[in-house]
Order: sequence, then C-alpha cells, then structure tokens
Amino acid sequence: ITSEATANWCNDTENTYEITSNSSTAVFDWERAAVAGITNGPASGTGDEITETLVNETDEPVVVRYVITPSVNGCDGVAFNLDVTVNPTATITSEATANWCNDTENTYEITSASSTATFEWVREAVAGITNPRVEGSGDEITETLVNTTDEPVVVRYVITPSVNGCEGTVFNLDVTVNPTATITSEATANWCNNTENTYEITSASSTATFEWVREAVAGITNPRVEGSGDEITETLVNTTDEPVVVRYVITPSVNGCEGTVFNLDVTVNPTATITSEATANWCNDTENTYEITSNSSTAVFDWERAAVAGITNGP
Repeated sequence: ITSEATANWCNDTENTYEITSNSSTAVFDWERAAVAGITNGPASGTGDEITETLVNETDEPVVVRYVITPSVNGCDGVAFNLDVTVNPTATITSEATANWCNDTENTYEITSASSTATFEWVREAVAGITNPRVEGSGDEITETLVNTTDEPVVVRYVITPSVNGCEGTVFNLDVTVNPTATITSEATANWCNNTENTYEITSASSTATFEWVREAVAGITNPRVEGSGDEITETLVNTTDEPVVVRYVITPSVNGCEGTVFNLDVTVNPTATITSEATANWCNDTENTYEITSNSSTAVFDWERAAVAGITNGP
C-alpha cells in the first residue's frame, strides 16, 4: 500500500480514506477494532475507500487503527496499518462574561477542556466603543477598549476553538466595558454651623456608586471620616468666628471601575455673634446711629423694632 499511513479526521463527521497500491490490480480488505473513547463498534470492509463517521466522546484526540490487507488474484500482500487521529469537538471552559474598565488594558484567558486546542476570535465594532472591528488568535485576548458613553456597553467576542484543524463549539464571550463615571452635582456647598446638612451626589452614570472621605480640618471639631452612598449627611461644628472650608473627596465607580475623583468644597459658616454694646442712650427727636459689629468679619445684619408705648414711631 502506498497511501499515507496516518490521517486526521474530525469528530462526528463523515471522512474518507483512499487506499492506493503499487499494484494496479490490488484489492483491499480492512478491519478496525473498537477503541476506548470512540463510540463506534468494530468494523470491517472491502474496497479502495474507507468511509466512516467516528464519534470521539472525549476531550482529547484518539487514535484508531485500521489494518488493511492488499491482495492480487487472491495472494495477500503486506498488511498495512493506517492510524487515524479522531479529534474531539473542543469546547471552551473559561467564563462567558467579563467586566472591564474603560480605557484600560484588560486580558481574558481562554481555556478549553481539550489540552491541545487553539483559538481564533473576532470582535465586531460596537456603538459607544471607539475601537474598530478586530480579529485575533491565541489563548489570550488583550485589548484596551474605550467607552465614550456614560453607561456600561457590552462587547461580544466570538471564539472558535480547534484541535488539529477541526473546529469545535463556537463560544460567545460578553465583555461589559464600564464607563469612566463622572460626578455632575455642584462642586461647592454652603452649610450652617452645628446643623445637620445633606449633600446629594449625582453622576452622569445611572449605576454609579460613591465612596468619599473628609479629612480633619483646623477649626472644625469633627474628626476625619469616610463613607459611601449617594448622600453625605453631617453636622459640622465650626469653633471659629469665620467660615471654614472642608473638602470631601468623592470617588464614583461603576461595577468596580473607578471614575474621575471629584472634590466637593463645603463652606461651614460660623455662628455669628454681635459684639457692639447691648444698650444705647439717645436724645428725643434727634437722629441717632447705632453701629453694629460682629466677631465675624463677613457678618451681615437684619434688624427689627416693635412699637413701644410712649414712642410715636410705628414698628
């Protein structure tokens, strides 16, 4: 027999091997024993073609041997061993989803139940992602995807595993590309002393979560504090006579991907007091002036006077 002594067949697919000989009138008998991992029972046949659909139920290639005997006019020739590698239908075992941060290099490791599997993949262009369509191969997908929106965008990679040229089960990997969240609420606030105040944090990203920290500040009795959530509620105590600015550093995140750090500057105003005299002595029917002073340099004043018996002026 002069045809090849090996063949590479795909799983559960009809394959044909053509037998050739240096003798033009040769005829052929063949047989195949049952093999572990192949569901087909033993088989035998005649002719110059072997056509079978072998089923490999394992994750690795299995070698099946055909013993072929050529004959010319009833005279047996040299028995020939044909070793056929029946490749498995490879499957991918790595996770079908991934969570990636915006504009950051991310890597997905592809794994398969078949130790010799190789991989080809493709990613189409997706609205909201600036990266164009791309194809690749290998057991890693590494990309820096850029999400230009305020919300997560799902990108699909279609991965095809193969063993010795036999394609396996196509696999979809859905990657969530999270945005770089930003905070849209005001960057300043004005709070009164020793009063519970609340600041509402808002973001352009509807699913954003928030962590924040406030350091201790001279003139404010409250110690350093950290918190989370979309509200900052505190009762800050200003022990000075002037406004004191307190900074909250807020970090927004979407699905664990940190966004743009934001500074909130809160002015904590003092409890102003009046320092001018509490009494005055004025002459009747004469213009008099009382100068109001305060310990707070930026204090402004509202005043009122009620009507009093014996004084003709109204309130």
